[in-house]
Amino acid sequence: MDDVTLLAALIQCEAGNECYEGQLAVGAVVMNRVRSGRYAGSIYGVIYQAGQFPPAGRGSVASIAANGPKSSCIQAAQEAINGADNTGGATCFSRASRGRGCGNRKPRILLNRYHGRAVGNDKTFPTAFLVFSNQI
Repeated sequence: MDDVTLLAALIQCEAGNECYEGQLAVGAVVMNRVRSGRYAGSIYGVIYQAGQFPPAGRGSVASIAANGPKSSCIQAAQEAINGADNTGGATCFSRASRGRGCGNRKPRILLNRYHGRAVGNDKTFPTAFLVFSNQI
């Protein structure tokens, strides 16, 4: 399977019902990990690294990839692979509704630069994602 399809399938699992900015953010986090030198050096390696993305371990990513991810997820994957990053270099994210972080990094809410609003569709919290960056 090609990298775009694989990344798009993960994006659909993690943010398929989110706005496009949220989908792009998931793709950017994966690509930031690939480029960081602290994770596997490939999209496949990052996605299937033990304990990192539960949908990969459960077989959901493979199932969506086999059936074809939705077009917005494919577009977000392609943009992320081409270098688009709306996370400020983040290598980790968590849904705000989970209320927990990633390691011991401080959370930073990912804001939509164009509308000045939080990215995502979470109805309970003002944003669906908390993004954690090594720079924070």
